[in-house]
Amino acid sequence: MSLISDLAQARRCAPSTALVVHPAAAPGVWALESALRFAWERNASCVVAPSEITITDSTRQLAE
Repeated sequence: MSLISDLAQARRCAPSTALVVHPAAAPGVWALESALRFAWERNASCVVAPSEITITDSTRQLAE
């Protein structure tokens, strides 16, 4: 498991890592999408994000 307080950390995660996005790293609309993309590129096992992050249709599509 890796706590991501900076999206650059997601770029360095090891395969099969669970990425936990700290609220400070996810204030913008694109932050969660970026974390999902980095997780996919790095073969992470999952992304966990704070419930107060706005989920857009594009974020939902990327997650699927």
